[in-house]
Amino acid sequence: MTESQSESQSDIESGRHTNYDLFLNSILHVSVIDCKTEGEGLSQVITYLVKTILETNGRNSKPRVVRRRHHDFVWLHESLSNWSAGCILPPLPPKVVLSAFTLQSTKKYLQDLENFLVRVIRHPLLRSSSAVYDFLFLPSRADLGQVQGQSK
Repeated sequence: MTESQSESQSDIESGRHTNYDLFLNSILHVSVIDCKTEGEGLSQVITYLVKTILETNGRNSKPRVVRRRHHDFVWLHESLSNWSAGCILPPLPPKVVLSAFTLQSTKKYLQDLENFLVRVIRHPLLRSSSAVYDFLFLPSRADLGQVQGQSK
């Protein structure tokens, strides 16, 4: 186990992730279902709605929905890269410029982000990273931002 893996494990054991065992022992269904622009002018950003359902013993949990920015997907990719040295990561689609968004390109980009997440959660090592749990389940971008700040 690498040093960063043991650090993540100690975070989990200290109670930071109360539902982590359920997360690891469930089948995950993840989808990127919507995007919207927030803010105005130069501070305008696109956010993506990520929906996760845990399936345990044939029963589905209530969907957990979080809103994430492209920056958050980049953080997840970088965290996984640092945490799982030597593991081949699925590619993250490049950021789409706001002015280039059309209905067709939006649907394709949402599908590309979803494909990235599905490939991550299907990989047994990558899925066990606390960064994946945080990305999918921390309720607000502020909470995720706090975790991102700790990992730098």
